[in-house]
Amino acid sequence: MSQENVDLIRRMFRAGEAMSLDDLRASLPDLIAEFADPDIVWIEGPARIDGRTYRGHDGVREALQHWYEDFAEYSYDLRELLDCGDHVLVVAREEARGATSGATVAGGSYYLFTIRAGKVSRFRGFASRAEALRAAGLAE
Repeated sequence: MSQENVDLIRRMFRAGEAMSLDDLRASLPDLIAEFADPDIVWIEGPARIDGRTYRGHDGVREALQHWYEDFAEYSYDLRELLDCGDHVLVVAREEARGATSGATVAGGSYYLFTIRAGKVSRFRGFASRAEALRAAGLAE
């Protein structure tokens, strides 16, 4: 089942990677319905200013719309997908250009996705790979 979980997360990221930011925003309802459990819990990472927890498909859409609203351009590059049993650790590099400032920002991202019955049931963002591994019950 673990490889199926990794494949699910890979398909999820691949679905949006070639889209423009506007197309990605427009596709969010369909993508969320395809990949997320209706009762998903979405916990933002500690680097996020508001650091909120969102619930359900509407909550995930709100979280992502909030994240993307400050960007004129946004992209990501998957660096690692690690099988952690019921969890998949994602290490990615995100790049964006500010909508107002035009400034370019880039940085590493560490996400832990929990999979239940073929859908993402929980998302958590972390400040480091080691923190995400600990949350999955694994050591670096």
